[in-house]
This record gives sequence, C-alpha cells and structure tokens, in this order.
Amino acid sequence: MVEPSPATDSEIETVHDPEYVAMVRHVGRALVPAVRFGLGTDDDPVFEGMHEAAALVVGATLAAARSVWSGATAHAVNVAGGHHHAMRANASGFCVYNDLAVAIKWLLSAGAERVAYLDLDVHHGDGVQAAFYHDPRVLTISLHEHPATLFFPGTGRPHETGTGDGAGYAVNVALPAAPGTPGGCGRLTR
Repeated sequence: MVEPSPATDSEIETVHDPEYVAMVRHVGRALVPAVRFGLGTDDDPVFEGMHEAAALVVGATLAAARSVWSGATAHAVNVAGGHHHAMRANASGFCVYNDLAVAIKWLLSAGAERVAYLDLDVHHGDGVQAAFYHDPRVLTISLHEHPATLFFPGTGRPHETGTGDGAGYAVNVALPAAPGTPGGCGRLTR
C-alpha cells in the first residue's frame, strides 16, 4: 500500500486545460455550478473540495504508473481511479479529471515509446480515446456495450479508429446488450 500525493496542477494540465482546472478548484470552494464545464450536472455535482479529491485520484493513478515503470512493483492498482470519461475541458460521466490519460502522458514523458490502454467497461472509454486520438504511440482499445443500445456516452462505434498519425490506433469493440436487458444503463434517447 502506498499513500499517494495529490497530482499537481502541471501534471493534471498535461491532459486538461488550465482554465478548466481553475474552474474545478473554484466550484469546489464556491459551491456553484459551471455547467459549461460539465460541473454541477446530475452526473458531476459540485461538492466541497472537488479539485482536491479529484487531484488525489490522479495522484494515486500516477503513483501506480510510476511504481510499475520504475520496477518497484510488477502490478499496481488505484481502486478509486478509472475516470475515463473526463475530457480536456469538461467533466463527464462522474469523471472530473482523467487520471488514466494523465498517467499515460506521464509514461510517455518517462520514456515509454508505446502504451496500450485496454478499457473494459459497459461504457465507452471516450475521454482516454479523445486524449490520444491523433497519437500513434497510444493504442486505445475499448470493449463496451454498443452505443446504439446504451445511452451514455453515445460513442465507441467500430469505425472510430483515430485520425492523422493516430489512424488505426483506436479500437472499439461495441458489444450487443445481453439478451433480455433494456440496454445496460438505458437506451440512447436523443
């Protein structure tokens, strides 16, 4: 067990816009919504210390990545992590900061030439995919329920494969809903 430190703003800003990071800090003190940034929605309600809590999650995932990269341990996990929906400038799907994308950015800066990211979740790992959609050093693979049967996030179709130099480095395995289920958490209604 390792007691992590919160990620610094500069670590978080390898993935997130500085304006967004400042807004997360602000709403966690003022307790006012900033819906333009996805903060104060049903999925991402504002709470006291929002930035500090989310920065600690990122710090824990960074500690896990650093531990494995350095060889201090063969395996590591952050049970509070996995916030794969957070985007560069907004919260989404109960995710404020994208700890996974920050850890991948750190691994690349530490010398990893390539990273394979495997996302096993009923929802598409849209935030991690978006962070590396143009980057051929990162292969994102997401196994999730098909977006036609699942209401959130509505992405992750097999034809989403990356762009530019990253073409072919995003893999989406959109699985059908289990027979007799309404489609996971609900159907796409938009």
